[in-house]
Amino acid sequence: MCSCLGEEQNPPIPSWAERSAFLIPRSPRLSPKIRSHSNLQKTLTVANPQPTLTVEGGTTQSLTWTEGNVAPTATITAMSSGAPIEYTVSTTAGTLSPQVASASGLAYSFGTSIPVTFPASVFASALPGQVLTGNAILTWGGGKMIVVTINVTVDTAVSTATASMIVPATLPTPAAFFLCPRRQATKGDGLSHSLHRTV
Repeated sequence: MCSCLGEEQNPPIPSWAERSAFLIPRSPRLSPKIRSHSNLQKTLTVANPQPTLTVEGGTTQSLTWTEGNVAPTATITAMSSGAPIEYTVSTTAGTLSPQVASASGLAYSFGTSIPVTFPASVFASALPGQVLTGNAILTWGGGKMIVVTINVTVDTAVSTATASMIVPATLPTPAAFFLCPRRQATKGDGLSHSLHRTV
């Protein structure tokens, strides 16, 4: 009796089947991971806008100067919207003759101050109520310009005169037959000279 009785035996594979297994055409397959990456497309846009130059407070500055005081000064604040911007400054005289200490500089995003001064001689001949005008011109970005107009109004100094002494304090009343003119002087603060009156 065979010792492998009761055990299930696999039938032998025919030789023709072994050969045919190598003849069956097979299509290559991409794994899901490789297939999904092969169709992935992305677009990246890089924006780098050029910074712009502006003047804080606008392009017109109005000041008031009172007679007898020192000459006023103005300040222009140049601001960049991003990276620092190179600029140059020039002036047009007008009736104010503005002056700047430095003809060039860098405008930063936190603001760059540009001091503007005026010669004292301009105010020496100024009249009350007159408006003195001049311009400061900022040039940047290959020829772009910002014109800042500065106006200074001349104001009159107001003073109050105070009488402190009248000489003589009283005048005698002359007799009717002896009438003659008499002078009385007034002195005090704020008076350019003594005031005299004839009584």
